[in-house]
Amino acid sequence: CRPRGALQLAAALLAVALAAAETTAAARLVARQAEEKPAVYQLADYLRAKAPEHAIVYTWEEERVLNYLDVPAEARPIFTYAYFVAETEADPNARILLTDSVLRGFRAQADIPDSRVKKLATFRSDSRLDPVYGTLTLYEWVR
Repeated sequence: CRPRGALQLAAALLAVALAAAETTAAARLVARQAEEKPAVYQLADYLRAKAPEHAIVYTWEEERVLNYLDVPAEARPIFTYAYFVAETEADPNARILLTDSVLRGFRAQADIPDSRVKKLATFRSDSRLDPVYGTLTLYEWVR
């Protein structure tokens, strides 16, 4: 029975060590989450500081957060390239900004050359804390 007791003790010690390691890793992530703004919040800060006058930001899901954070640029959701073209033609004086997710979606629908967009900034947060929108890139549409 002695080897069985030693095996149970070893298993219990291993379980405690694993729990301690997981707790330490989780505590580090919680601390990091408290210090680091999500990428979409960094985008909002950028728009507050540098949004051009009469700017419209076309996004997918980020629009809800940008409106909640009350950024000075108008945030609009957009899903189709044809509708985007119609909107931009209807407002020729607007500065058009778009996120990388919108640009990727448009490129799946139409041939859009790199010369049509200018990269303005990229925002990053830890992908373990923000798996879907851990990296956001903002572009300006070149008319």
